[in-house]
Amino acid sequence: APTELTMTSNPANNATDVVADVHPALTFSNAIAEDAVTLIGADGALVAAIKSYDATKKILTLIPEAAFTPAAAYSIIVAGVKDVYGQSLATTVIRFTVA
Repeated sequence: APTELTMTSNPANNATDVVADVHPALTFSNAIAEDAVTLIGADGALVAAIKSYDATKKILTLIPEAAFTPAAAYSIIVAGVKDVYGQSLATTVIRFTVA
């Protein structure tokens, strides 16, 4: 049987003093088949970012098109995540603040 689908993030939820040029990464326990992960700014607007998976399809890196604004808060909305076994991850919000 496949392992339960879990996730960790870097930066962690509620992290502060995050460097402005960070590329947030989500690490999943299983290979991912689909996702609807988005990056949201403090104003609630979508932040343009390229989503890139590693070769294992377990690590999703978000590469923002511009550096994050100092002292601003951001949210990663982890939604629509389904692994190759058809397991879903509950929608999760990861919040972090740039230094």
